[in-house]
Amino acid sequence: MVSITTLQDLSDKNGIDKYSILREIIQIQFLEEIYRTQESKNLFFKGGTALKIIFGSNRYSEDLDFTTDLSLKEIDTIINVAIYELRKEYPNITIKNIDTLQGVSKKILLSTEISSQPLSIKLDFSQRENVISPKLGTIFTNLPVSTSSVIKHLSDEEILAEKYRAILNRIKGRDLYDFLFLFKKGVNFNVELIKEKLKFYSEKYDLNKFVERIKNWNEKELDDDVRRFLPLKDRQIIPEIKNLILQKITHYI
Repeated sequence: MVSITTLQDLSDKNGIDKYSILREIIQIQFLEEIYRTQESKNLFFKGGTALKIIFGSNRYSEDLDFTTDLSLKEIDTIINVAIYELRKEYPNITIKNIDTLQGVSKKILLSTEISSQPLSIKLDFSQRENVISPKLGTIFTNLPVSTSSVIKHLSDEEILAEKYRAILNRIKGRDLYDFLFLFKKGVNFNVELIKEKLKFYSEKYDLNKFVERIKNWNEKELDDDVRRFLPLKDRQIIPEIKNLILQKITHYI
């Protein structure tokens, strides 16, 4: 396990707390292990952590999100393989089930010296959608962790489409930050792809509704949700997130 001194050095260097640094190290180690399994050929990484370590976002994340057609038994198998390997470095790491109406959700827990609360990483496996534009990639990180596995993941365009739906269906300011990151990166706002993703949930594309959703987003809730996941140097953008998205999205109305 990385020493407290090293975690503090990495925290100072990256402008984020030690907890977030250690969590990302373990996220990467977990991904490395599951993508060594045979079953991972049908497991596609996505979401905020994928944006961070595959596409270069500055936002840290507490979840690992996947789309898959694996069965519950197969998902349990790859998780257990990964946890078995991680226990060699973190003997007290555990995994618990989370009740959910759809898909499979679990949580990795690890007691540490850096917090009175266990470090936690939520795992979400969505079995409802199909992956439309699968890609292969590798993990990018400046943290002291080995990365060699090839990661199957959604394209940035498809993640943007999923973020579009997330913004309409839940209140997490991090979705707005991620959406803006992808827009600024030059990712195509693919209306047909968005419509295709919405079909899985019997939902209709309505850009005016999307714009109103962003306009009415509570700015304090946005700040509260995003701030803790961003390095100090990146937090100044938070008050501008809504306006920057609205400026860019109006070109599609």
